[in-house]
Amino acid sequence: WERFGSNGKKLLAYKSWVINNISRQEREAVSLVDAIIAVSEMDREVFLTLYGVEDEKVTVIPWGVDVDKYRFHSMDDKELAKESLGLLGKKVVVFSGTLYEPNVEAVRFILDMAGGFGMDTLFLIVGRVGEAFRGDSLPNVRFTGFVDDPVKYFAAADVGVNPMQSGGGMHLKMLEYLSSGLPTVTTELGARGFRRPWEDYMMIPDMKGFSLAVRSMLEDVTLREHYGAKGRGVVEEFYTWDMVARERIRVYEGLLTSRDLGS
Repeated sequence: WERFGSNGKKLLAYKSWVINNISRQEREAVSLVDAIIAVSEMDREVFLTLYGVEDEKVTVIPWGVDVDKYRFHSMDDKELAKESLGLLGKKVVVFSGTLYEPNVEAVRFILDMAGGFGMDTLFLIVGRVGEAFRGDSLPNVRFTGFVDDPVKYFAAADVGVNPMQSGGGMHLKMLEYLSSGLPTVTTELGARGFRRPWEDYMMIPDMKGFSLAVRSMLEDVTLREHYGAKGRGVVEEFYTWDMVARERIRVYEGLLTSRDLGS
């Protein structure tokens, strides 16, 4: 909010009011609760440093993903999905996002990047983030707008991208890409909340090298297969909802035990 609430160097008055209220409410909340669940180590550090929360009060438990819904797609599956969307013969790069300023910032970057690719590559922007770009038109970019279910778009994609430069939390889109077997190119910030070493299962370039990384992934089938399989494997091992639920239950049981003991 502090970053996106300013107009140049001047903080807009109503956004300043919002920021102050958010800060007050967050501070009250963290002082009243018995436990805090953060979805990434980065967010945990924010709680500790911004609000002086006791170290033992904050537990990191990531988001999860439905690995049956977001499943690995074969090459035949991809061809069928592309045909259904009118994308046969295209290399498809997907970005998925809600109408949220860090996502809008990422799409601006994608639009700039898209100009350097030929018409055989289509950048598919899935979700409400496209509402920020009404009237914008590029021949190799398609906006879907809001969709009930992004699965068919992930099935048609060859590469998932996440060029995030701001924001917090952990990105569900990343879990959905990886669970779908999509080789993924992301910034380091976009990979927050995921197990290291990131480089084992996703490509992490800086912003200057992002376009080259996407191009490398599109041009090398072996590379795509490697990252696609690795990413899916990591999700199955660490990020199913069953695993996330077990971690959360442990936190809840710990709280109940402490209460029973009167501590």
